[in-house]
Amino acid sequence: MQALAVETVYLNSQYQKDDDGEFVLNDANERQLNHGEEGYRIKPLNSLQFCEVMTDGFEIRGGNHVMKFAGVQLLLRYGLENPAIIPKLPALRMTELAHAIYTKSALAEAERKN
Repeated sequence: MQALAVETVYLNSQYQKDDDGEFVLNDANERQLNHGEEGYRIKPLNSLQFCEVMTDGFEIRGGNHVMKFAGVQLLLRYGLENPAIIPKLPALRMTELAHAIYTKSALAEAERKN
């Protein structure tokens, strides 16, 4: 039931990287956050919200399901604990957060069904 809980996530773009693009590690072998970075509180979507994202937020291109901008916006609106920050987010953070919310919601749907 861990997928149903609200959690704080840190995105890959929030961590320090060296000149080779590798993450900078601290003494405990953990990735170092950039100075002043805060995590984002995300929650899984309920079944109705997840269904709306799947129907309105995806399209099929070349046999693949591709998320549209409307899907990203729905995921952020429903999955962020504080949706007021959405207009301030850079595009990369929006897509990373939407991916994290989608993954958490898909796992929560699988837990609900089993």
